Amino acid sequence: MSTTRTLVALAGAAVATALVVLPIIAEPARLIYVLAFCLLVPGGGWALRWGSGDAGDRLALAVLISLSATIIVATAMVATETWSVAGGVGVLAVIGALGFIPIGRDPRLPRLRVSGR
Repeated sequence: MSTTRTLVALAGAAVATALVVLPIIAEPARLIYVLAFCLLVPGGGWALRWGSGDAGDRLALAVLISLSATIIVATAMVATETWSVAGGVGVLAVIGALGFIPIGRDPRLPRLRVSGR
């Protein structure tokens, strides 16, 4: 591996470590981290799947879907009297993960033909 690729890999690992450790150590960083997570992650995959516009349109759609999902999850938690920050973020993470999971057939893949039909 070249020196440049090694430095890029180390920088990426340092950033990933900081993103995991910083919210645990610093209380103000945790608020910013959770806010960015709640504004982008739940709708990110869904916006990529549904949005056919430019990057600004997809970002606006991601924020709109994320806000809607956050409001629905918060309303459900208040209605059932099961308020939990960790639980709410976990549910939003599941909603976001479902948006990134490919569902259906990829049009770039060849169709399988079943003989006898």
